[in-house]
Amino acid sequence: MFENQTAIRKRNKKMIEIISRQIVGDGIFPAAIPEVQFMRVSQRTSKTSVIYEPSVVIILQGQKRGVLGDKHFIYDPNQFLLLTVPLPFECETIGSESEPMIGIIIKLSPALIAEILLQMDDPTLSGDEVDVVSTRSLTMHQAGILVRLVESLATQESARILAGNTLREFLYDLMRESGGDNIKYLALNTGKQYQIARILNQMHQHYADDFDMAQLARISGMSVSAFHTHFKRITQVTPLQYLKVIRLHKARMLMINDNMTASQAANRVGYGSNSQFSREFKRLFGEAPTVNSARIKRDWFSADASQP
Repeated sequence: MFENQTAIRKRNKKMIEIISRQIVGDGIFPAAIPEVQFMRVSQRTSKTSVIYEPSVVIILQGQKRGVLGDKHFIYDPNQFLLLTVPLPFECETIGSESEPMIGIIIKLSPALIAEILLQMDDPTLSGDEVDVVSTRSLTMHQAGILVRLVESLATQESARILAGNTLREFLYDLMRESGGDNIKYLALNTGKQYQIARILNQMHQHYADDFDMAQLARISGMSVSAFHTHFKRITQVTPLQYLKVIRLHKARMLMINDNMTASQAANRVGYGSNSQFSREFKRLFGEAPTVNSARIKRDWFSADASQP
């Protein structure tokens, strides 16, 4: 056990050094290929609502704690988070100035997963029970691939030549392990989970539209009651609650990134009432829309300005 912990620390230190040369301040940063992002947080953040798209989230230093309904997830240098549908849940980050949380996000593209499955001798499902969100530990072999992936992202040239194949190798190894069905479901057109995932992606992409739940149930090939049951089992919320959270997150980013007013963002994401938008925003994020967006922009600006 001690040898494993020593190996993990040595492996992570090497990756942290490479990543730290490519990022400045706190936030989420693009890597040299679009499927990979780096993240850094140099403080402890209280529990707040977040949305992860299908991804593998690997923490090299620090810790994140997630809550989805009555399920709790801790992901840190000993275990990563695997999420195969776009889900809103509450998340707390543990980091500090002396030891910031540093991690890697690997986006799970159905097209890339399908490409790998087509080359596998046996791409069928194992039949194991599937959790759309779970934590697990990297094998030593997977950890070695991850180090090579981060090394390949250090320069544009190595990223062009090596990173794509190394990413495929990493995902292929995850799919071969126990629980690989979670990732395979992203590309296999089968089962209730796939049907719900398809609806989630549609709602995620067209969040401003008016959705008819009976129509979504028909598209999924289920009765309305069965659709609601399977939807809530996967997301821990009802379809209408899910859509509301997606809209509020999108509005928040419009205010932060595009400098929209609260009323402009509310209208853009499909809210017809500004007062309802403000009320539901404060309930989710703990602050009024203008206060929340101003604070986040101020924090980001301060973090950037503090860097040499």
